[in-house]
Amino acid sequence: MIEKPMRRKDRAMEQERMEALMQRSTCAILATVCEDGTPYAVPVSCVYYNKALYFHTAVKGHKVENMEARPDVSLCMTGDLKVFVDAGKYSHFSSVVVFGKARLVTDAEEKENALVELMAKYMPAQLPVARDDARRLDKAVKVFRIDIERMTGKEKLPYTEEVDR
Repeated sequence: MIEKPMRRKDRAMEQERMEALMQRSTCAILATVCEDGTPYAVPVSCVYYNKALYFHTAVKGHKVENMEARPDVSLCMTGDLKVFVDAGKYSHFSSVVVFGKARLVTDAEEKENALVELMAKYMPAQLPVARDDARRLDKAVKVFRIDIERMTGKEKLPYTEEVDR
């Protein structure tokens, strides 16, 4: 893949801010490539864990077929978006785009740990039974890990008199 420079370098995020956004974001869109080369994007619930992104999916389906045939993926996660109507205070936003390879997690312990991490993020009240639920779901779901090859982050911070003069 050809790496293109970010046009608005003044909005580039530092590594630790990108990782923080990936840890807290609950909105992620996964893009895969179909057999005929067309893109396919779909929302997923994912967790940033051990310097990789993990998500679960049904055992069969369009995205599974795409990733098994061609593991090249991109995933976008967003932070809060605020839009203002005041002149000169249009919006603030943050997002991270990850590029990498999606790999099926076949190690039982890694799969279970990833499912527990997903439950901890999206269903914290279920945490006491998360490990049992992960074992029960073992045959019903697949877990993929995105090994991050590169990522970019962009943000426009909230308006302040000091920053936007």
